[in-house]
Amino acid sequence: MNTKTLNFSEQTPATPEHWISQNAASNQQKQALLKVNQAQQRIKQLDFANNTEVFKVTKENQVANHCAMTTGITLDQIDALRALNFQSPHDAQILAQYLRDSPRIKLDVNAIQCDLS
Repeated sequence: MNTKTLNFSEQTPATPEHWISQNAASNQQKQALLKVNQAQQRIKQLDFANNTEVFKVTKENQVANHCAMTTGITLDQIDALRALNFQSPHDAQILAQYLRDSPRIKLDVNAIQCDLS
């Protein structure tokens, strides 16, 4: 495990974008992490009363995570990015609600197309 990716000391970059640029080992990993970041950001704007939107954002997050992991990104790195995205107490509450209320869906990994170019 690369401890640099999980180190949240004073030297930790303030933005997810900077963290991505410091932790992606290749352009493909950078593109994958940017998609994970974008999917995580969509959680912050979710209307939890809109089940269709919640399902769509959940699927987008699962696909982004899967595609990132096909490039060698670890779940620990995805979690570290999530920690940066949901640092504030308000954002942490949104994430907690998302994790509690998002549907449990199983995607067919053979049907997922990862466009990371």
